[in-house]
Amino acid sequence: KDQRSPTPPATRIELSSGLIVLTCGVSGVVGRASRQAGPQVGTPAHVWVGGQNWSTGFSSIMQAISTAVDHSHAFAVVLRAEESHGPSLAALCRAFAEVAGRAWWLLDCKDGRQLEHRAAAMRLREVIDMGEKGVAARVRDGQHETVTHAEVRRDAEEAVRRAAVAGQREKTPNYKTLACRVMSAANITDPDGKYSHLSAVAH
Repeated sequence: KDQRSPTPPATRIELSSGLIVLTCGVSGVVGRASRQAGPQVGTPAHVWVGGQNWSTGFSSIMQAISTAVDHSHAFAVVLRAEESHGPSLAALCRAFAEVAGRAWWLLDCKDGRQLEHRAAAMRLREVIDMGEKGVAARVRDGQHETVTHAEVRRDAEEAVRRAAVAGQREKTPNYKTLACRVMSAANITDPDGKYSHLSAVAH
C-alpha cells in the first residue's frame, strides 16, 4: 500500500476517537495536578523535590504536559474532519513532540535540585529568545505590572544563580533536540528524519 496516499475518513475517525478518549482522561488528571503549586505531601514526587511547598520545576513539568495534551487533542479533532489537513496535522504533531520534549528534559533529572536548575535555565532561555518583543508583565500582590525586558532577564538570571548546582551547567536544548530526544526515548526510529519531515510538511 502507498503510505503517501490519504488515509480513509473512516480510519481517521477511528484513530481520532481513541485519541480523544485518551487525551480527555489525561487532561483531567493533569488539570487537577496543575492546580497545585507542588507535589502533594507524602508522595514520592514531594520527596524528590526536597519536600518543598513550591516547585518551579514541578510547575514547569505540569505546564509542558498540559500543553502537549492540548496539542494532541487538537490533532485528534482536526484528524476527524471531513477534508484533509496534512500541513496542520504535521504542525500539531511537531508542536506536540517539542513540548513533550520539554517535559521529558525536565523529568530526566537525577534529583529535585537538578530539576529546579533546569527549569530556571529553560525560563532564562525563553526570556533571551523573546528579546524585546511584546510587553512583559508580572503579577505582584495580585496586580499586573508592566516591566522592561531587562528586568525580566535579571530576574531570570538571578533564578538560575539561586538554583545552580555546584559543578553543573545546564544549557537548554533547542526544540529539535528536545523533540528528537523524547522520540528516541519512545523508541521511535530515525527521530531526526521524522522531525525534519514534519517540519517540511508543516511549512
